[in-house]
Amino acid sequence: MLIPTTLDALVDGRAKISVGAVFTVSGFKFTPNPEWQVDLSRSYSGRQSVLIDGAATYRIYGLRGVRSVVEAYREAVRRFEATTPGVVSGDPRSFVTSGGLAGLSGMIVGVSVSGRLSVVFTGNRALVTVLTVPPRPACSRLLEQADQMTFSVRTAAK
Repeated sequence: MLIPTTLDALVDGRAKISVGAVFTVSGFKFTPNPEWQVDLSRSYSGRQSVLIDGAATYRIYGLRGVRSVVEAYREAVRRFEATTPGVVSGDPRSFVTSGGLAGLSGMIVGVSVSGRLSVVFTGNRALVTVLTVPPRPACSRLLEQADQMTFSVRTAAK
């Protein structure tokens, strides 16, 4: 027997996130905001999670074979700008996650998209988070929620 939330997920391709849920992507763990939903059609177990809140999208995926947070950031920016009609502007700001991992973050601007791209690094791998919203300044609520999810990143071993 299917429960209503399962039926909803089958119909619209979205699934609710439970309070306290922890997702694992490419050997990193993070705590998603329960106000968001999982986009089942674009999420791949262990490799990529795509969360949605209205028209906002929060995509999280791994990068391997990078040697530093700067190299990981540059590669993530290159990939983003090659596939999206937006650019990551200005100098990145540094941060440290609650799991003690170093990160860099930059604002996304464009005619049809705005948001934030962040990278968290450890060893020779990184986790990329990309918040995108329609072409208006990203509202502070969405930026704060994306930051909370990004700052919750830690290695899966912890």
